Amino acid sequence: MTEGNPLSRLEDADRQAAEALAQAIHKAGDGHYTSSVFDRLFGVAHVAHATSEASHFPYRHLVEAREHFQHLITLVYKIGWLADRRAADELDELTWTYFCASDILTFHTVIRSLLDEVSAMASRLGSQRGVPDKGFHKLRKWVINGAKSDEVLGKALAESVKGCDWFDDLRDIRDDLVHRSARAIVLLEPNRVLFQVHLGTSPKIFIPPVMFNANVVDFTTYAALLMARLATFLDRFAAAVFVAAQYLSEEKDESIQSFHMGLVVLKTWLDDLLAETD
Repeated sequence: MTEGNPLSRLEDADRQAAEALAQAIHKAGDGHYTSSVFDRLFGVAHVAHATSEASHFPYRHLVEAREHFQHLITLVYKIGWLADRRAADELDELTWTYFCASDILTFHTVIRSLLDEVSAMASRLGSQRGVPDKGFHKLRKWVINGAKSDEVLGKALAESVKGCDWFDDLRDIRDDLVHRSARAIVLLEPNRVLFQVHLGTSPKIFIPPVMFNANVVDFTTYAALLMARLATFLDRFAAAVFVAAQYLSEEKDESIQSFHMGLVVLKTWLDDLLAETD
């Protein structure tokens, strides 16, 4: 359990998301892979695009969303690698803080960019005109407040967007970092990746299960939680895309696999999150 954290229990939805992502990471030979609904959507859409069977599908936005997800796993791997170098006295503390803070900033911006690509996909898959196409924030606001969103967007897509209830907090942190001169500050606790986002003197992140103490965030469990939330959302969205784009036929087996060297680090962080919040 993280130090000084009296509220370490995960919400049921977050625990289910973390367990599902941890269980979805498999090992084959020297590599690790997933075979998620989102992975299958990419594989099926890739084949359809190559054979010109789905010329109207927003393939470019799907490619961008998948690449952003891969970038996030790369950042997990990179921060884990930097932490190992620091622990081995191969990286001085000043360099560690600058490198890690930069990657934490990038982590937040990439998630936001990924969701904007999802928004662009949804706006082009809607059954009628009128879907906002200026970013995920406007899309989600429209879905929550719009009486006709189920009709215009399709119920499955609308429900998947509506269910992404963690986005607003993520958006605020990203906007603080990018637009309001907030800073990601990395702390020098041995064998930990600890940080906080400060806007002036005010700490901005407080998610009890991933706090090291009342004011400091453990990045490894924080990143694991956000990746679990994101992966769960992407699978729900992908399932909704298969409903909306019926010309794409979903593969039900694990023949479509997505390998990444960072998955082994992410699996470790997910296991730590689950163990520390049990």
